[in-house]
Amino acid sequence: MNRTYYENHRLERNAHDKEYYRKHQTEVLLQKKEYYRKNKVKRYAKMKAWYHVPIGSKCEKCGSVRNLERHHADYGKPLEVQTLCRSCHGQLHLSLKVEA
Repeated sequence: MNRTYYENHRLERNAHDKEYYRKHQTEVLLQKKEYYRKNKVKRYAKMKAWYHVPIGSKCEKCGSVRNLERHHADYGKPLEVQTLCRSCHGQLHLSLKVEA
């Protein structure tokens, strides 16, 4: 799904997500706990950046000011992050999967 779809159906998706979480809360929490257990370095880097690195004012790739996220190129360097919009961040991860 692309960004336009999400923007046009935001309220419907939010309602669907909330209903899914309500019905599957225990399962979702167990999955999250297992993910955190398996990805301790990744989680540490994300939390360290969240506390210590302010998110930039625009995407470093396309200049967008909406839906900004942090990207770690190396989780071993938790304070070195790029500010990317959700779309560019997703594209970057897709290109990294193709290269691998």
